[in-house]
Amino acid sequence: MNQDFSTKFTGWSFLAAVAMMWGGWMLIPIPVGPYVEAEHFPVVSENRYLFVWAFRFYFFGVVFFVVALVALAALISNSLARVIIWPGAAVAAGGAFAYALGSAFYYHHGYWGSLELEGQSAEAVATYIEATRFDSKYVTCFVRFGRLFSGLGVLLVSVGIMKWHPVPTWLGCLGLFIGLAAIAIVMASGDAFWVYAPVFHLQAIWLTGLGISILRKGLNPELLNSTA
Repeated sequence: MNQDFSTKFTGWSFLAAVAMMWGGWMLIPIPVGPYVEAEHFPVVSENRYLFVWAFRFYFFGVVFFVVALVALAALISNSLARVIIWPGAAVAAGGAFAYALGSAFYYHHGYWGSLELEGQSAEAVATYIEATRFDSKYVTCFVRFGRLFSGLGVLLVSVGIMKWHPVPTWLGCLGLFIGLAAIAIVMASGDAFWVYAPVFHLQAIWLTGLGISILRKGLNPELLNSTA
């Protein structure tokens, strides 16, 4: 069992990713949908610090999701597994940054909208929301395709896990299912963001499993010692 600094860093990065990405998202006090809604502003006003810090934790979690996948790919860089795990990590990283940028739109308008509209009339709120509609339609593409390509990246990494077994095979099977589900759901659901929720929760379980497995057992020593 290899438990050097690099392995521990990779394992803890997965756990940090799930704690901040999943935990932060679950703490956001409003449901984040494709459009800004009038009823969200009073909730944000009452929970402004929670709203801000929950989103910040979420963004850091997305970054650590990328860090963890790249660290995993770096650990197996001496083996043939790099041929599929490295591209998977790269695609997942691009997708993750895309949906994080899309989510920042809702963070921005939730926070600044709650400040600007506090005490304003219903007409002023409606005007503000209408002004965001065009941008919202564009931003939903960031979120949707970010989730789709992140799912594709997870799928590729999981294929590499199933073929070369750097970690237990069941993690590859779960990741393969998550990747396929993400692609299918995003392609079919359009702007119905809530449909993606089960995939998000399963991804949290997958990340947790990877982190715990790597910290407890390390990576397959035969793979690490390969000179392919």
